[in-house]
Amino acid sequence: MGVLDSLLRRNLERTVVNARNLAEPAARKALRRLGVDQQQPPSTLPAEERPLHRELRAQLNQLESFDELVEQCAYEHWHRILFARFLAENDLLIHPTAGVAVSLEDCDDEQLQREEGVNDAYDLAARYAAQMLPAIFRPDDALLRVKFAPEDRLALEKLVKELPEAVFKADDSLGWTYQFWQTQRKKDVNEAEKPAIEGSDISAVTQLFTEHYMVRFLLENTIGAWWLSQNPDSKLKRGWDYFKTDIPHDHSTYPTKLQEVTFLDPCCGSGHFLVDAFLLFQSMYIEQGLSARDAGDAAIANNIRGLELDPRCTQIAVFNVAFVAWRHGGYRQLPDIHIACTGLPLKGTRERWERFGQDQKELVAAMAMLHDTFSKAANLGSLIHPPGMFDVAQEAKARQFTLDNLPDTERQKMLDLASQVKWNALERLLEKALAKEATKEDYYAGVRAQGVAKAAQMLSDRYWFVVTNPPFMAVTKGGDDLKEFCHDNHPEARKDLATCFVERLRAFAKPRAEYAVVCPQNWLFLGSDKKFRQKLLKEQRWLAVVRMGPQAFSTPMWDFNTALLCFSNTKPSADWSFWAIDISAKRKWEDKAALLREATAVSEPAEELEEVNA
Repeated sequence: MGVLDSLLRRNLERTVVNARNLAEPAARKALRRLGVDQQQPPSTLPAEERPLHRELRAQLNQLESFDELVEQCAYEHWHRILFARFLAENDLLIHPTAGVAVSLEDCDDEQLQREEGVNDAYDLAARYAAQMLPAIFRPDDALLRVKFAPEDRLALEKLVKELPEAVFKADDSLGWTYQFWQTQRKKDVNEAEKPAIEGSDISAVTQLFTEHYMVRFLLENTIGAWWLSQNPDSKLKRGWDYFKTDIPHDHSTYPTKLQEVTFLDPCCGSGHFLVDAFLLFQSMYIEQGLSARDAGDAAIANNIRGLELDPRCTQIAVFNVAFVAWRHGGYRQLPDIHIACTGLPLKGTRERWERFGQDQKELVAAMAMLHDTFSKAANLGSLIHPPGMFDVAQEAKARQFTLDNLPDTERQKMLDLASQVKWNALERLLEKALAKEATKEDYYAGVRAQGVAKAAQMLSDRYWFVVTNPPFMAVTKGGDDLKEFCHDNHPEARKDLATCFVERLRAFAKPRAEYAVVCPQNWLFLGSDKKFRQKLLKEQRWLAVVRMGPQAFSTPMWDFNTALLCFSNTKPSADWSFWAIDISAKRKWEDKAALLREATAVSEPAEELEEVNA
C-alpha cells in the first residue's frame, strides 16, 4: 500500500482545509437554528427538537465557549463522512444487522436509506460508520443529531467524493488528516498577538506528523531489539530496514513472554507510532503461531497504549488502530483500545465533583483529588504524573495533589480516605455513582470523568517501552500553569516542552526499561542545557543518538534541527558507550532516511558527548 506521494498529500491537505472552512459555518448555522447559543430555545423551535436543545446546552456548559461547540460539531460531521469512505474503500463498511461489507454504491439504495431515515448514500454510510465506531462517535452524542442544511451537507460530501481512491488506500493518510484539519488554526495562533499559548492551542501549534523512517528506526531499535534478544533466529528482522545490531541494549531483566511487554506513546497524536507498534507486535504473535486476527487482538489487549492531549486527535488515533487491525485481520469486534485523552480538564468546583461520590466517603475524596490533579489538564496533558494510587506517602513527592485551600486536618483526612482508592477501581465506582445522576449536565460531566479516570490510571502506570514525538514548544510561550508546573517538576529541562517530556518518559519507564524520542537537537550542545544534559549522562544509559539536523521532515514544518534518541532507565557504568550517527549534512529528508537505513555507526563513550558540548 505504501505512503502518500507529495501530490496526493497536497490534494488531501487542500480538501481537509476546505472542509473545515465549510463545516464550521454550517455547524454554526445549524446550532443557532436550534438556539444553542441562547439559554432558552427559540419560540419557533418545534417541540420535538427542544430536548436536543437541552442536551446541547449541557455539552456547551462543559466547554469554554460556543465557538468550541461549533468546532466540535463541524469536526464530528466531517470526520464521520471521511471515515465512512476510508472504511468503504477498504471493504470494511459493515451493515449493522446483516454483518456484511457494503460499498458506497450499495448505500445508494433508496430502501436502505428509508430504513435509516437518511437522504443519500454518504449520509447512510456515515450512519453505519458511526455505529461501527461508538468509541469515536458516541451513540448518545447530541452533536451527531444536529442536522446540517442540505446544501452544506452535500458540499462536504462532494469534497470527500472528489478525493482519489488512492488516498484511502495509503498507510499514512489517516495520520495526516488531523494535522491538515489544524492547518489554519495553527496559522491563526502563530500570527495572533496572544500573551500565551494555552489549552487546545498547544496541540494546534505543536502538531507534527512523525515521518515513517523516524518511527521505524525508534521502534525497530527498541521493541524489535527486545524480540531478537528472545528470538535470535526470527525472520522478522529481514523486514526491519532501520535495525542496528550494535546498539548496546540490555534486556536481561525484561519479561520473556510477549503478552507482558507493554508499549506506550504518551503523545500519540493521530497514532502513527501506535499503528506501527501494533504491526510489530502482531507480526511477533503470528511468528508464535497465532492467526492474524488473534495476533491483532492480542497486540491491542496486551501491548499497545496511547495518551494524547487533544481529544479530537485521540479519536483519530482510536480509529487508526481499529482500521489497521481490521485491514490486517478482517472486521470484528475488537478488544478495548487503550487510548485516553489527558487534556480533558475537570470543569466546575471541587464540591461539584465530590457530589459524584454520593455516600461513599472514599469516592468523594478520590473525586476531590481527581479534580485538583486534572483541573489544569488542558495545559499539562501527559506531563501529569499521579502515583499508582492515591498514596499518602507519595503525595508530597508527586507534588500534584494539592487540596491547598483545605485546613490541614481536613486535607489529611481526605488524603487518608483517597489512599484507599486504586485507579483500576475508580471507573467502576464512577459508573455506580453516575447511575444515580439525574441531570443531563451532570451526565456529560460524568462521561468526561470516566475518560479522566482511564487516563489517570494509564498516567500512573509504568511500561517496558515508551516512545513518542512530543510537542516542540518553548515553555515561555505557554501560560502560567505550564510555566509553574515545568519549573517545579522539571527544573533542569524546563526550557522546552520536548525536554520536559524526555524526563516524563523516564518516569513512565520501568526500571531498566527503554524509552526513545524525537526531539529538538539543540539541547545536546547549548550551554543553557548543560545541567540537564549532565544529569541524563550521569543517571541514564544513552543507547543511541541520531543527529538529523534541519529538513528531516517532508512537510513545510521542517526548518529546525531534530534528533532521535534512545535511553535505558538505569545508571550507566563507568565505561558505558552509546551508538551515534550524524546525518545532518544531508539536506533532503529522503537522503537522511536512506543514510540512516544504510549506514553503520560507531559507539562513543558517553562522556565524550559532554566533553564536546560543554
